[in-house]
Amino acid sequence: MILAAAQTKPKRGDIGSNLLDHYRLIALAAEKGANLIVFPELSITGYERENAAELAFTKDDYRIDHLKELAVDHNITIVAGAPIQNESELYIGEFIIFPDNSVSIYTKQFLHE
Repeated sequence: MILAAAQTKPKRGDIGSNLLDHYRLIALAAEKGANLIVFPELSITGYERENAAELAFTKDDYRIDHLKELAVDHNITIVAGAPIQNESELYIGEFIIFPDNSVSIYTKQFLHE
């Protein structure tokens, strides 16, 4: 297995621009033969505590659709971070997007104030 660790500098709250960076880095990692690419915590939104609720994603969020397509097209597993709304709770989480088009979510359980 070849692992790619993505280093990003997300623009706070600019999901569109941050996703474009993800797309570019996923294609580059796949070109280099990576089977797995891991992005930093909150890489899709940047650290936006004040706006986390309005920027939050859900498991079936349309904004990860292209990431799912890239996972399938490049046969690569993608781990990318965003605030995630799960029922009534808001979490710092990671989408784990698999080449079979399935999605799992990991959420932080213990946050420091």
